[in-house]
Amino acid sequence: MIKITLVDYGIANVIDGEIIINRALLKHPKLYDRIIAHEMKHIHGERWVDWNDPFDPELFRWVIKTPSSWIQFSPVWIRNRTIIYSRVMLLLWAFFILVSVLTLLAVKNM
Repeated sequence: MIKITLVDYGIANVIDGEIIINRALLKHPKLYDRIIAHEMKHIHGERWVDWNDPFDPELFRWVIKTPSSWIQFSPVWIRNRTIIYSRVMLLLWAFFILVSVLTLLAVKNM
């Protein structure tokens, strides 16, 4: 049986085989179920889950309306005195920083 822990931040993650999910999602049962199904794919070892699952407009609207979910987009955070990181967010942040730096350099050299 997979343990599911409700928290007041982020969207959802799998940490040490445990699903951590924002309790605010309980008000949106269909979205909650889709997110649990997505996190179960992580638990079962599917690769590239974050890249392969389709974009969910309902999730996007929920994130915009729920500021406590925004920490999900941080590449590094701390939980129970443990530093946790998201490889996907690290890659995205690195990409955006690289593009920003290259853009600034290109503008400066104009």
